[in-house]
Amino acid sequence: MVDTLCNTWNPDVVQAEFGAMGMYLGSARTARAATVVTFHDPEVPAAIERAAWTNGAERLMWKFEAAQWRRFDARLLGSIDAAIAFTHRDAAVLESLHAAAPVHVVPLGVDVPDLPIDGGSAPLLLFVGNFNHPPNVDAARYLVEELFPRVKAMQPGVEMTLVGDRPPGWLKSREGEGVHVPGFVPDLGPLMQAAAVFVAPMQHGGGMRLKVIEALAAGKAVVGSSRAFEGTGVVHGRHALIVDHLDDQCAAIVRLLGDPAARIALGREARAHVAATLTWDTTAAAYEAVYDRVLDRRSGL
Repeated sequence: MVDTLCNTWNPDVVQAEFGAMGMYLGSARTARAATVVTFHDPEVPAAIERAAWTNGAERLMWKFEAAQWRRFDARLLGSIDAAIAFTHRDAAVLESLHAAAPVHVVPLGVDVPDLPIDGGSAPLLLFVGNFNHPPNVDAARYLVEELFPRVKAMQPGVEMTLVGDRPPGWLKSREGEGVHVPGFVPDLGPLMQAAAVFVAPMQHGGGMRLKVIEALAAGKAVVGSSRAFEGTGVVHGRHALIVDHLDDQCAAIVRLLGDPAARIALGREARAHVAATLTWDTTAAAYEAVYDRVLDRRSGL
């Protein structure tokens, strides 16, 4: 397919999404098209983190995986015209793999709803994440085993819904006593409307968390870890509550559950921030600037 497009369309730029797709850019280079790769979640640190979670043969497997990706990405970064990372931390990872890597930071964009979804009146916490992604599984375990029991002890009657495709069996077994695991939900609107607080205690993973950005864009009050907000530019206490320690996360959630006005104010500021900085128009303009730089460099300007 890439061969056909390059031979018939003669594109100026060919862009691959995800580092693994960089293996298909040989035809683009042969056709003298500029090549760009977007690294949604760099594989090297992801494999290193997986190795840290595991033991025995599985740990050795992930260490081998990290070494293989390190070699692959280093070669790829040395052969393309530009690499895109969503966050500065991911950009630093890519630059460490190839000293001359042409890395640019372009955050994800998101659609901003016409109207904000204010904090719901029910004491409901909402977590959203595809459970095929290990960092989401890790965050869900943290929520049901550590964070939610403490919040419930402080705020009787609170409930929590964890939405995501293919929830693991151990998580489904934790349903009950205020925990809901509906699996894939085709329309998040009603849950977004009902939830008082959107929670994102991510401890692992790279890239940006689209569901977090969508919650901010919707005008929800969000409590999450520093990792969850990477690339968003949100400010703690103004757009969201960014807290990394368990006790602080519980206190932040309980405070928002008891203060509807604070939830609404936080969500409105979050929505305004996303509308000003993280729309698809902003992202598209940033990509166009990268293309212009790449093409200017190729033409010797």
